[in-house]
Amino acid sequence: MYSSEMSIMHALLTIMDKKALPDVTMREIAQEAGVSRATLYRHFSSPEDIVRRWLRELCRKVVTDQDSWELNGREAILHAFTVLYGERDALRCLTRQGLDHEVARAMYDATLYQIRRLGVLHSNYQICYFAGASMGLLSCWTRGGMKESPEEITDIFIELLHGYMDVRGSQDQ
Repeated sequence: MYSSEMSIMHALLTIMDKKALPDVTMREIAQEAGVSRATLYRHFSSPEDIVRRWLRELCRKVVTDQDSWELNGREAILHAFTVLYGERDALRCLTRQGLDHEVARAMYDATLYQIRRLGVLHSNYQICYFAGASMGLLSCWTRGGMKESPEEITDIFIELLHGYMDVRGSQDQ
């Protein structure tokens, strides 16, 4: 996202701390972001569009540079949780707004994409199971306030997968 788009997303989050997403107007967002309504509409069609675009960008960050997965799964998982932790305020805001299902869906799709791209699982059932388990853990972590550090949640995730697949990395084998 460009800086103006990021300021728009942050403006939306600020407003969503005070009111429900369906009640947020584009006028309020433009005013909070310090941009004209024309600029806002040039980038986004609605508050929901802002959220969807932000989620796409978040997913892109999570799967970027994940080719290291082939060498060290733990580092790739830690990277994903570190990115998510860096956006914890926004994720908690979306959860408070009842949009955690939108977050889960976006991350589920990104996880499916990444697993298929890397070819680490071969059965469609395994891929969907793994993606679903990942989203369940993310949902629980977010609803719990993301109190665990990225390192702690990575260790929890890997422990839950123990015996299902090896994601610890070559130095741990």
